[in-house]
Amino acid sequence: MSAPSYSDESYWQDRFLSKSTPFEWLHDGKASLVRPLLDHLDSIHHARHHLASSTSSSPSPPSPRVLHIGVGSSKLSLDLLSHYRARGWDPKGIVNWDFAQSAIQAAIEIEKEFSQYQPLMSYHRVDLLSWPSVSQALGLDLERDLGSIQGSPLLFDAILDKSTTDSISTGVDLHFTLTDAIPTSGRPSFDDHLSLEKRAQRSPALKTLLSSLSALQGSEADPRGLILSPVHILSLHLADLTRKGSRWFVLSYSASRFRDVLHFPERGTEETRWPWQIDETAQVEAVDLPQSQQQEAQQPPDRPFETANRCPAEVDDQKTGRRRRRRKKGCKDDQGGPSIVHTPSVCHWFYCLSRI
Repeated sequence: MSAPSYSDESYWQDRFLSKSTPFEWLHDGKASLVRPLLDHLDSIHHARHHLASSTSSSPSPPSPRVLHIGVGSSKLSLDLLSHYRARGWDPKGIVNWDFAQSAIQAAIEIEKEFSQYQPLMSYHRVDLLSWPSVSQALGLDLERDLGSIQGSPLLFDAILDKSTTDSISTGVDLHFTLTDAIPTSGRPSFDDHLSLEKRAQRSPALKTLLSSLSALQGSEADPRGLILSPVHILSLHLADLTRKGSRWFVLSYSASRFRDVLHFPERGTEETRWPWQIDETAQVEAVDLPQSQQQEAQQPPDRPFETANRCPAEVDDQKTGRRRRRRKKGCKDDQGGPSIVHTPSVCHWFYCLSRI
C-alpha cells in the first residue's frame, strides 16, 4: 500500500468529500498556537491604537489580519474567532485557505454550525505554491498590483500553520534552469528562457532571489540551475503576504522542519537573504490529542521513524516547576507502590518565525 500523497490536491479533495466532520491534525493547537498568536496580535493592536490616538488619524485602528493556511476541518479558526469577537475585532480579519475546495466547504459548514450564522470569516481555495492562485485569492492583478503589494492593507500580521508545511514538504523540489544562451549583459539569467507571462507568475520575493543570484554568479553561474524545496517556495510566497515584524506560527511533527531552506552565506546580500528568522523552537506534548487520532499523530505514514518525535521520560511539572518521571498507570513496584516506568508520549514541534 503506497503512502498518501499529502502534496496532491486530489488526496485532500477525496479526503474531505468522504470525511467532512471536524478533525485535528497533531492536536487542537489552542495552547501551543493560539495563545502565542494572540499575544502577538494584542501587541500589534495596542501599538496601532496608541499610534492612532496620538495622531490625527482615526482612533480605531484596523483589526489584525491572520492567514490560516490549510484550514481543513480543524476548529482552530473557530477558537480564534471567539477571541476576535471578545476583543471587538472584525472576523473578516481571519482568512482561511486550503488546497481542496471540499476542505473549504467543510470548514464553512463547520463555522455555520458553530455560529448559527453565515460565515463570518473569509475562505478561499488556494494553491500556496502557485503565485497566480495566491494573487487571485487576494484580488490582486498580476501585472498591476505586484509592485505595490508591500504596504497594502491586504498584508497579514500573522500566519497560522498546523502541519500544512509538513504536507507541502512531501512534494517535489522545483528546478529553475539556466539558459544556454548568453544575453547581452554577458551573463546567463534564470529568467531568460521564460516568457514574460511566465515571469509575471512568479512572486516578487522569488523573482528577486533568482535575479540576484544570477547577477552575483555572473558568467560562473551553475548551468544546472537552482533547486528549491517546496518549503522554500512556500516561505517566499508567505513573505510577500506579510509585513516586516509579522509572525509565522507553526505546529509540526518534524524537529527540523525548515532544514530544506537554502541559505546563501557566501552571497549574503539583502536580496538573497531568507526573509524569515526562526525565533523559537519548542517541543510540545500532545496532551489534548483525541484517542481516535493517536495513531496518525504518532507516525505520519509517509515519513521515516525519526520524525515521530517522543517526549523525554522526564518532564516539567507545571504546578511545582520541578522535573518528574512519567508514571505508567496501573504499574506497581516490588513494595506494591506505583512504579516509575518510562512511557514516552507523542511530541510535536512549535516554531515561531519573524518576517525580516
